[in-house]
Formats: sequence, C-alpha cells, structure tokens
Amino acid sequence: MLVHLGYVSLSLTLEDTSYSRTMTYTNYKSRDSDDSNKILYKKISDNLDGLLEVLKYNISNNVYFFRISHKMIPLATLNEVQFDYMNPFLDKGKVIGKFVRDNKIRIDTHPDQFCVLNSTNDIVVKNSFGILDFNNNLFRLLDIDGKMI
Repeated sequence: MLVHLGYVSLSLTLEDTSYSRTMTYTNYKSRDSDDSNKILYKKISDNLDGLLEVLKYNISNNVYFFRISHKMIPLATLNEVQFDYMNPFLDKGKVIGKFVRDNKIRIDTHPDQFCVLNSTNDIVVKNSFGILDFNNNLFRLLDIDGKMI
C-alpha cells in the first residue's frame, strides 16, 4: 500500500515563503479604502504566489497532501469588508489548480473555529454558512476538487 503523507497549512522549512500574510481589520480601516484594497490585493497575490512555491517544495519532497489555510485571503469572511477575491485572481488560481491536478496533490481546508452550525445564535449560524461558502470558493478559485474537513 502506498501512503501519501502531508501536513497542515505552514511549511517551517521555507523561511522566506508564506501564503498566509494577513491584514487586520484595524489596519484595513486605518487607511482610505483605495489604499486598503491595494494593500489587501497585493497580500492576496503574494499569498497565491507563496502557495504555489509551497506546493512545488512539497512535490520535490514527495508530499502529496496539503491543507490550505483560510488566511490565504485575509478578511474574506468578515462581513464589514466586502471585496472581490475571486475574479482578480482567477489566472493565478488556474495555474495553481493545474499544478495540483498535474501532480495529484490532495488539497483540503478546515473552516475556522467560528464556524458553528449548531449554534443557538442565528448570527453565528449565518456567519458559519458564509465561512463554508468561502472555503468552497477557495476550491473554485483554484479550479480543483478539494475537501472541506
């Protein structure tokens, strides 16, 4: 039996490569919206580039499973921040998706701890559906069939 090992989210070996550079809501709101969006989109673009580098590193080390972090797209699940995190990055997503498919990498996500579908609070349940939609959109962005854990 062939076993394909993997790991979750962060590579500690690739010191200069990250795909989870983030932006806080406070930092986002401290600038005018054009400036904030420019910084946010740059971080997302850099994160996608970083994800591809991590996946290439994984393949060169026979790692065929990887759980991507929701931090790849900062602020995407925050109701107070609305932006298009799909269309501007479809080309990069397709490149990453092709690499994943060509190398038969298994990708999954894990919704964050705020995703509580059985909450008694209607707002938490509504936000949980948004978190699940976001995780599904990560697979759509990358044009892959991933799994949500």
